[in-house]
Amino acid sequence: MHSDIDLLSPDPVRIGALALVRTDCGEVLTVHPTNGSRHFQLPGGHCRAGERLAVAGARELFEETGLTLPRGRLLAVDETDADPNVRAVGINFVYDYGVCDDPASIRLPAPPGNGEPAELDTYVWLAPDLLDEYCADSMAKRIRWSLFALEENTTVSLVRGELVGPEGGH
Repeated sequence: MHSDIDLLSPDPVRIGALALVRTDCGEVLTVHPTNGSRHFQLPGGHCRAGERLAVAGARELFEETGLTLPRGRLLAVDETDADPNVRAVGINFVYDYGVCDDPASIRLPAPPGNGEPAELDTYVWLAPDLLDEYCADSMAKRIRWSLFALEENTTVSLVRGELVGPEGGH
């Protein structure tokens, strides 16, 4: 038993389900949030309380893009630092959502859910060599490692987009 952990009130952790969606020529779907960031990111978002990753990933992909694609296997687990706004570390799970047969079918904003304002304003299909230009450093690395995991039929463990070894170190 760990006396330093309050099991009734544990520290908060943000769990994210992210979707890697590609075109048949290898471009990756990225979306742009309306939160003032200049960077693009993978579609996805936080799991709601009690929500399973599979449900959260499909929900977020549909809410953000209008796409309903089957979820494939886990590609990457990426730990992030605490967000100063919510004081919670994050764990993001990147899943393969396959190839989008109709890249022009993306709808932003996707059909309104609960009346919230649109959280995305545009999307772009990025060739891997453009990730650094459009994405934050850790997101570009997360996407590259996810593509690697897809190609190598493996799963990678990351911290802020950097590959970590079995003991959790770089």
